[in-house]
Amino acid sequence: MVPMPISKFFEFVDISDILVMDDGRTKLRIIDKGSDYVEVVALNDSIITSRKAIAIQGKEVDLPSIGENDMANIKFALENSFDYIGLSYVRTSEDISLLRDILKRGGNNDIGIITKIETRSAINKSK
Repeated sequence: MVPMPISKFFEFVDISDILVMDDGRTKLRIIDKGSDYVEVVALNDSIITSRKAIAIQGKEVDLPSIGENDMANIKFALENSFDYIGLSYVRTSEDISLLRDILKRGGNNDIGIITKIETRSAINKSK
């Protein structure tokens, strides 16, 4: 059993979807689904460890790019005069603009932003 902290995940997945974890090292096919669980079969040998992102291959999930935990991390970066801050799972340029606005409102728009673009659609949207 692998806990899923975002319950909205179960609204987006369907039987036969491929879940990709750990930068593609783990691939799982959904074979059954309920309102609060999915049953999967492994498509490759790998070890599932904690704190790994899960993507649904070929699907965009409409989740906020900056969550509550991210806001706490941004606040910490502002309070400690970081030079750079990373933003993962960037889907559109608006995600970066949102972070830039938060940094500006926090009094430091000089912090550099390093982005992690993880989906093909995000690359296509940035062209």
